Order: sequence, then C-alpha cells, then structure tokens
Amino acid sequence: MPKSQQENPYRCVFSLKPLIDYWTHSTDPSDKYAVGILEAIQAGLARAPELMEAMDEFSALDHHRDLLRTLMSAAFPHASWDTELEGALVPLP
Repeated sequence: MPKSQQENPYRCVFSLKPLIDYWTHSTDPSDKYAVGILEAIQAGLARAPELMEAMDEFSALDHHRDLLRTLMSAAFPHASWDTELEGALVPLP
C-alpha cells in the first residue's frame, strides 16, 4: 500500500459503481450504439462481479482492462486517446 494511503486517517476505497450506474441509468434505449455498449458492459460485469464491489487494492483491475476502457469511455472518449492528455487520479493524497 502506498505510504500516502497508510498515513491517511480516512478509509479509501475504489468503486466503479458510479460509472456503472451512469451507463445503466443514462443510456437512451433508442440509441442503438449506446445500448450495444451497455450490453457489452453488462456481459463483462457478469463475468467479473468483483468489479461491482468497492475495493481497497487495484489488482482486480489488471485482468479487466478492456472492460475498464469501455466503462471509462464515458469520461475519456476513445477518439482522444492518442491526441489528448487525460487522467483519473486517486483522491485524498
């Protein structure tokens, strides 16, 4: 565990739930492209239920990079991967 997490008095966990909820509740049923993405996400999560739980370490993420990229495409569009500098950081250093 990184030193900054050891010294932090608050319990910190990583959760994909807000992102999963976004895809589940914000997908327009008339948008066939978005529905296809949602179906792929749901199928991936069915094979990786550990991603639905809060986690205090990131090792589970290593095995599901494609699914994570799909989930994160809501925030980081695939078209910008090679041209834009973007990132997601762990809060509370």
